[in-house]
Amino acid sequence: PFGQVPVVEEEEGFRLF
Repeated sequence: PFGQVPVVEEEEGFRLF
């Protein structure tokens, strides 16, 4: 919905939408 694409899951396992 926003202008950001989901980042790949790294060691931390976080995502940005």
